[in-house]
Amino acid sequence: MFLRYLFADGRDIRIVPVLASFAHEAMRQGQRPDDDARVPRFLEALAETIAASGQRVALIAGADLAHVGPRFGDAEPVGAPELERIEREDGAMLESVAAGDPQAFFESVAGDGDRRRICGYSPIYALLRSLGGASGSVKRYGQWPDPNGVVSFASVVFE
Repeated sequence: MFLRYLFADGRDIRIVPVLASFAHEAMRQGQRPDDDARVPRFLEALAETIAASGQRVALIAGADLAHVGPRFGDAEPVGAPELERIEREDGAMLESVAAGDPQAFFESVAGDGDRRRICGYSPIYALLRSLGGASGSVKRYGQWPDPNGVVSFASVVFE
């Protein structure tokens, strides 16, 4: 709806939502997402569809990052040291996102067993794979802190 509002000048805006949930499963099985043939097959079909459309297409991964604290299953409340650790670890992960490197992104989350519960694991991976190595820049990083749980988020733009 935001895009329709933003481009209310009469442009024909079509939105195709894609729900993706495969990266956590691959990580739990000790595999990479592309080891499941359905993942690259879908991403290739997406690329072909975009190319065949002949139109400008914006890909948006609407995805949170970390989910930490008792609200999300952790035993301890989230204090200042944990917020700083989350920001450091998210920052390292976002470097691979900004570099446009889907494998490095996947490994950055899998490396610690997804300790921060990155809920955007699959959509961010799919976006990075679809962009084919394009690099971007982190525009904003933030945390919604609460002693019972923190959710982190960021915006990364690829042009």
